[in-house]
Formats: sequence, C-alpha cells, structure tokens
Amino acid sequence: IKADSGPSVVGYVGGLIGRASAGGSLTLCASKGAMTGYFYKAGGLVGETGSSTAISHCRSEMALASSYVFPTAGNFGGLVGYANSGTINDSFFAGSITQGCNGTNSTCNIGEIYGAGSASMVGTYGASIYGASYGGASGTTIKTNSQMRSAAFNDNNFNSSGNWDKSVSRYPRLLWE
Repeated sequence: IKADSGPSVVGYVGGLIGRASAGGSLTLCASKGAMTGYFYKAGGLVGETGSSTAISHCRSEMALASSYVFPTAGNFGGLVGYANSGTINDSFFAGSITQGCNGTNSTCNIGEIYGAGSASMVGTYGASIYGASYGGASGTTIKTNSQMRSAAFNDNNFNSSGNWDKSVSRYPRLLWE
C-alpha cells in the first residue's frame, strides 16, 4: 500500500480499512505486506476505528513505514492506529513500525496493538519486534518472535474460539488461510 498525497499528509490508512464506522466489526481477518508513504493514524488492519468497533480473531504482519515527521500528533498501531473505544479480542500483531517519531514527541503514539485511544482487550498479543513503545495499549501481552512462532504458544484467552492453526513453527494462522 502506498499512501502519499504529495506535500499533504494522509490520515486514516489501514491494511484493510482506512476508517471504520462506529459499531462496525472485523472478524477472521488478516493482513500482510508493506505500507509506505507520508501518513499518520495508521494501523496494520485499520487506520482509525469508530466508537464500539469490535475486532476479533484477526492478525497483521504489516510493515508500516511513514516518512512524516510529526509536528503535532501521530498514531501508529500494529492493528489500529487510533482506537475510539470498542474491543480487540483473540488477535495479534507481528510486523514492524517505522515512523517519524523520535521518542521525545509526547503526541506521537506507537503501540503493538493500537497507537492511541482506548479499547478493551482479551487474548491480544504483540510480538516485541521494534524495541521501545512510546504509547499504546496497556494490557497487551508482549511475546518474543520465537514465543509467537512456537507451536506450543498457548494461553487460556488466545484461541479460545478455535479459529487459529498453531501446529507448525510460524506465527499462528487463521484456519481459513
């Protein structure tokens, strides 16, 4: 995905959806690839969710890279850039995030699951792949790459639905993949 509008910055960029409506839902979804450009509010699945959006049984292995240096605010998340409440359940991120934040900008938020906002989460995981997190989802369980790729990876909350194939040494896949 290339998100660039010349000298203007692009907002609401997602691997599947730019901006989700309030009360919408994403279920059994996956994204993998690269997203580059001059943007903010970006996520591996959704750039920004509306209030009460529900995300469940989803994963992202997107590589997000923005060349925008943030004078005001920027929100990057492995699954959602900006979460306007809602839920994220039984989901994970195992990609990468590269952006114009330097770690000192208090309005630049980066998180393994969502960059900024709020969402309740159960059984949600992020692979620790880029080091520091300057903001984002509290309550996310961070695993190493090897832990996430382990066939033995298990948790009482993750995969309670039986939608995941974790039988080989790779990141879990949805059964439909």
